[in-house]
Amino acid sequence: MSGYQSVFARVEKKFFLDEIQCEKISDALRAQGFDRPVFGSATIQSIYYDTADCLLARRSIARPPYKEKLRLRAYGTPDRDTPAYVEIKKKAAGIVYKRRTGLPLSEAVSALSRGSMPASCGQIGREIDWFIRLYGGLRPSALIAYERDAWEKPAEGLRVPFDRDIRFRVGDFDLAVHALDAVAG
Repeated sequence: MSGYQSVFARVEKKFFLDEIQCEKISDALRAQGFDRPVFGSATIQSIYYDTADCLLARRSIARPPYKEKLRLRAYGTPDRDTPAYVEIKKKAAGIVYKRRTGLPLSEAVSALSRGSMPASCGQIGREIDWFIRLYGGLRPSALIAYERDAWEKPAEGLRVPFDRDIRFRVGDFDLAVHALDAVAG
């Protein structure tokens, strides 16, 4: 599972756009020298983990100056051996910080179920273990899937993703099963 970025910080700004606006912005990005990265188009699926009373989601909705979450992310419709990423995502003072570790999907699901990452996940795995203990154990609470089309200008550190067809479900947390049939929300 080498070759993925495990630690990063970025500014994220999110906007609701219609198809015409997306097309015009994409044309402008292309004209400004933005390229489509190798994985510029992908289905992204994330299972968010939370406490039994949804503490993390409730905190996030309140829009505090600091918030954090734990998720399991995979791309496409994975099988048990597909790379998946267990991520801690934090937002403070407008900057998003992500720390993630990669494992085959079946191993990531198993580790999160038992609340303990394998030793091979190193420091980030220990941080995930601490995060889970801090909240008294976490469980899958929501699956969110969407299609992403991204543009980037790596030399300038710029990335502009467009997410569409956003779907969710609050049960059946198997990422390998009918992800595209998720309930629209």
